[in-house]
Amino acid sequence: MCVGNWSRLLIKSRIAHAVVSALSTCHRLISQFRHKTL
Repeated sequence: MCVGNWSRLLIKSRIAHAVVSALSTCHRLISQFRHKTL
C-alpha cells in the first residue's frame, strides 16, 4: 500500500513538473512574440 502511494505521488509530481515546465515555456514564447510584435 505504501509503495503504491509513493509511486502515485511520484507520477503526480512528474506530471506537475511537466505541466509547470510547459507553462513556463509557453510564457517565454508568448513574451518573445509580444516583444517581436511591439
